[in-house]
Amino acid sequence: MSLRISLAAVFAVVMGTTSANAAEVMPMIGGAQVGMMGAPMKHLDISFDGAALHVHVDDAVAIPVLRPLIEPDTFSATEPWAVLQDKAYNFQYGWNAGGFITLPEGANIWVENLETSPGLEVYSRPPSVPSWTPIFGTSESSPRWSWSGTMTHNAYAVLDPFESEYTAQYRVYLGDAAGNPLEQYSSDTVTLAFAANPILLGDFNRDGELTTTDIDMLSHVLVMSTGGNQYDVNRDGIVDLDDHAHWVHELKHTWLGDANLDGEFNTADFVSAFSLGGYEQDTYAGWADGDWNGDERFGTSDLIAAFQDGGYENG
Repeated sequence: MSLRISLAAVFAVVMGTTSANAAEVMPMIGGAQVGMMGAPMKHLDISFDGAALHVHVDDAVAIPVLRPLIEPDTFSATEPWAVLQDKAYNFQYGWNAGGFITLPEGANIWVENLETSPGLEVYSRPPSVPSWTPIFGTSESSPRWSWSGTMTHNAYAVLDPFESEYTAQYRVYLGDAAGNPLEQYSSDTVTLAFAANPILLGDFNRDGELTTTDIDMLSHVLVMSTGGNQYDVNRDGIVDLDDHAHWVHELKHTWLGDANLDGEFNTADFVSAFSLGGYEQDTYAGWADGDWNGDERFGTSDLIAAFQDGGYENG
């Protein structure tokens, strides 16, 4: 029972459900609580010469960095920007008029998502109405967004960045009120780049290591059918036993049965697991206790899974 309570406590802390001293803050342009002094606006200046649209990126400003809040900071769950909770985010890029723009009658400026790095989300911000809603394909929204002509800084966010760079490529074009392109006018393309501090994939408690705590947290998520995208370690869009196998084989580079996670499955692992007395008992078991198939119990099925994995005395 104590093991289950301990794991639940760790899980709650990582998921952010036990922070009694959380400080509610508002999102800042540079992510985390970095304001304009540390993260100035990076304009995407749009111009129209009568025949074609052009986009100029302000290269004088460094590549924006996606930053998560630092505990105990948090966003209020009742505010619309709560969509950024637990995500690294930034809204330095701003669509801006690069001079006076006169559009043909019935024409609107549209921005269409061509390609976005997996995991990168986009949300509208004021003056867009409604604001803090998914755009550019996020949450199955339209890939097209109508720019009002007013400077607009949309928010970009990623949950648990696993890459050091994220990009979003757009086509800026003239279209009618429904977004249908006016083919007689030329469009332009632009790529937005973001930097990020990648986390260690599979390190669910964020201690910088892959340990039994992490695989136990994954097993708990599988048993309870809970948890978010951070547990989808093989990045196939589903959290299932394939992620358990991927964590063991591809992230930790070991075998089912390696109770002490030293990279080898041998007699020492059996001795360690059986010495705890949980075999075929209806009590909680973690990885070190012999739960090698992710069901939070230690039984015959774990032994079968371990031997079928082929790592016994195999180095």
